[in-house]
Formats: sequence, C-alpha cells, structure tokens
Amino acid sequence: MYGFLVLMIPMVISIICNHRLIADHVERGSMAYLLSSPNSRLKIAVTQVLFSLFSMAAFFTTVTIAGLAIANVILPGGLDAVGFISVNLYALVMYFAVGGIGFFVSCLSDSKVSLGLGIGIPLGFLILQMIGSIGDKFSWVGNLSLFTLFDPNKLARGSGSICLETAIFLVIAAVTYIGAMIVFNKRDFHV
Repeated sequence: MYGFLVLMIPMVISIICNHRLIADHVERGSMAYLLSSPNSRLKIAVTQVLFSLFSMAAFFTTVTIAGLAIANVILPGGLDAVGFISVNLYALVMYFAVGGIGFFVSCLSDSKVSLGLGIGIPLGFLILQMIGSIGDKFSWVGNLSLFTLFDPNKLARGSGSICLETAIFLVIAAVTYIGAMIVFNKRDFHV
C-alpha cells in the first residue's frame, strides 16, 4: 500500500486541489471577484494555502481512522497503531511538500501551464523513483526523485530516524508555499 497507492491517490487529489485554488479561478474569471473584495491578496493566498494543507490533512486523517477501524475489525490487536499513525504522518508531511510545489506553479503561471507542471512534476518524481527501483544499474535515477525520501520501511523496521527526510519535506513545503504567496501577491492578473 505504501509503495504505490500512497503515492498515486494523494498525488491526484493534490494536483486537482492545488490547481483549482488559484489557476482555475484565474481562468474562469472568478479571481477578479476575489481580488475586488475587501480582502488583501495576502489574505486570499493564506486562505488558499490553509485549504491546501487542510485538504491533505483531512485525506490522511480519514485514511488513518479507516485503516485503524478496519484493522481492529479484521485483526483485533494485530496492527501496530503507533507505527501506522507514524507512517501516515510521514506521508502527510511528504504531501505537504508535493502540495507546495503544485500550489507554487498554480500561482506562477496560467491554467494550462499550471496544470501541466502540476501533473508533470509529481508524475516525473514518481517515474524517476520507479526507474530507480528497477535495479542497481538505474538506482542513481531514483535519487533524483522527491519520493525517494519517503521510506516507510525504514520507519517500520525502526532501523533509523526519518528526521532528516521529514525536515527536508517541511523545508520544501515552507519554501514553496511562502514563495507561492509572494508570487501571488506580486503577480499581475489579467482578469
């Protein structure tokens, strides 16, 4: 589940959500109404960022609660609940970084470019990781992917700390979301 599904399903949600938060409003013309309201650009951007973060948190909270409930019914006491929650928090932090990238391109460009980059960058990371897992000859290619930092097996085995990986995800998320708000605040929207 954490090898492919945890990468694909939240990726689709993140791509759609972050594209719709800014670029889609610009294309449909509804950004003009938002910008003409008494709210500042910064307030609009912060609200959209919070929604982006909340949507990913809501998804992973739902998955975690459902997983715990299903495991409790099927195998009572058979799931390491703390480990399961830890892996889902780890995945959530990774998707804060992926969401930040999608939100940044949504603020940076028009709708078509935003959607193309919003799909292309995370999908490119996934393809690089898949190529890197083919064998030793191509393992270096996997290191070019952001998803390589997500290693739930390391966490499950207890064989190491994920503090560095988590810190990298948080830095990427902070830089991209803050950068997106700066770009949004300075961008000239032709609405």
